[in-house]
Amino acid sequence: MKWLYELKRNYISSRYLTSVSRRLSSSSLNSSNNGETTAPELLSVKNDHNQECNWIKSKNLENYLFESTSANKNNHIIIKESLQEFLISSGNVTFLLLPEAQRVISGLLTYPLTLSFGVNNIFPFLLQNISISVIGARAEHSLPRIWWQEMLRTCSKVQHIELQMVGPGTRVNKNVKATKVIKWRHKSNTDIEHNNGEIINNELIEKSIQICTDGDQQLHEMTDLKLNKILLETDLFVLFNPGLNSPYLQSNWKPTLQLLFDTKKPVLVTAFSETDMQRDVNYLNELAAELDDQDLGSPLEFLIQPALNPFRSLRRTIDDSETEVKAKIISTNQYVYAFQSK
Repeated sequence: MKWLYELKRNYISSRYLTSVSRRLSSSSLNSSNNGETTAPELLSVKNDHNQECNWIKSKNLENYLFESTSANKNNHIIIKESLQEFLISSGNVTFLLLPEAQRVISGLLTYPLTLSFGVNNIFPFLLQNISISVIGARAEHSLPRIWWQEMLRTCSKVQHIELQMVGPGTRVNKNVKATKVIKWRHKSNTDIEHNNGEIINNELIEKSIQICTDGDQQLHEMTDLKLNKILLETDLFVLFNPGLNSPYLQSNWKPTLQLLFDTKKPVLVTAFSETDMQRDVNYLNELAAELDDQDLGSPLEFLIQPALNPFRSLRRTIDDSETEVKAKIISTNQYVYAFQSK
């Protein structure tokens, strides 16, 4: 039940769920903003936030057990179409039918489920092992390790996952150490085709995941030895809500993106809003064209087209740095896409 204690303690302190962005402060939803954010949509977000905080403070979470898909008696992998569907089909249904409960839990589950969504759509065959590097890790680095286990229950294409957290944001949580290998056994409930063409059915499979921190520097500032290790061994790079086109962050992201382009490996990216996503995609295309020395015309191939993420967080918050009301309302991993340099 340790994760329940962590959820309650850290939600109230805004460690995971309120401070999800380098552009937001945990007090932004509770400030008066001098009358600048009085639109009905923004007031709705603030009301939701108050309900979530009150719900967490008033409930004895130890009375509840979120069992996820492990509640399935046949111990099969269950693939859901959205995070909300995943929540409703999991554990204590009465508990998870509450809108405020769904919003709270989704703020944590959005990271592992979005990553599973990306892997399931990018890689066509069953993989023995996959190495994933989260570049610029922040809130996801401090996520209790038990939540990452959901990847084992929802990621149908991989048997062993090595998940590396990389970036200056990992310095904040020095107490977060590499986990032991977490294992889970299940039976395949569908025919699965290996990359060697072999078909398996109802096979007992053991899956595992290990999470570690592999560098507290920006990627382009690492020593050649560490940098080359990450670039060569990683199968999938992930950027959670990076703000690539932010005037405050663009200078740091540019050299890192150049390195990722050169690997020609898949990169999974999320964004806080449609506006955030459009800015980042425009910047990626502009930068790729600028670095295109082969005159490819379209140097980026989108493996997942930019779209609303079915596993986005249901918790909305307000970014007062945006000028338009539509752009002010954001949520973690609201949009998702994946690209690969040609």
